[in-house]
Amino acid sequence: MAKTKPRSRKTALAARPKPGARRTSARPPLAGVRVIDLTRVLAGPFCAMSLGDMGAEVIKIEDPRGGDDVRTFPPLVDGWSSYFLGLNRNKKSVALDLKHPDGKAIFFRLLEGADVVLENLRVGTVAKLGIDYAHARGRQPRIVYCSVSGFGQDGPYRDRAALDLVVQAESGMISITGEPGGSGVRAGVSIADITAGMYAAFGIVGTSEQQRRGIEILKKERLRIQGLVGRAVVLKYTPKLRFVRDDSVERGNRVLQILEELERTLPSS
Repeated sequence: MAKTKPRSRKTALAARPKPGARRTSARPPLAGVRVIDLTRVLAGPFCAMSLGDMGAEVIKIEDPRGGDDVRTFPPLVDGWSSYFLGLNRNKKSVALDLKHPDGKAIFFRLLEGADVVLENLRVGTVAKLGIDYAHARGRQPRIVYCSVSGFGQDGPYRDRAALDLVVQAESGMISITGEPGGSGVRAGVSIADITAGMYAAFGIVGTSEQQRRGIEILKKERLRIQGLVGRAVVLKYTPKLRFVRDDSVERGNRVLQILEELERTLPSS
């Protein structure tokens, strides 16, 4: 093997960046991070795609009996769903039957080299499959495990389905969208799903940074992104002003009036 000639002290000092100089790198911020993506439809795939856009290696695992539901969503271009392609760029694809022992064994082999597991399956599904946080942490103690759900992992509504429309209605968002005096209107964009995915990505990156700093993540503090519902993230109520579903009054999209009402409730400086 050829020996590398040692650099002189003068050369080494010259190679150091000057104080205050900007450092640039060709590596994206999440290069070297491996994400196992068990998600489907929108909220979870949007989160995983965002991590992939930042350089993470994302391995999307799908059921071989059909895969992600949105693979068949129109419009189709040359047999491919543009909806699916738009949410699953920068990902590798693996078909695994996680109900079969061989499929589960492959999952745990992938897990050994992973940093993040992301899932948005119906609450309780990963536990039944034996790939929940407890089992994953047993194989990979420093894993960051993120569950995206509409009503949380526990509580009275945990087993309810939570489509974007349901979340917009339960949060009260529909009651403040549309014309005053008219019927409530759902936002055209699936804002609840997209926002849930975005906050999940924020939480994963934040927790990963804690791991990098050597801060132990306690089980009770592990990452759980519970989506947006009721008085959750997007429409969290402020003192004396709540956005709630009220069938007697259709407020409509009265942004200026809402801001004026909020201003009156805030204490003067």
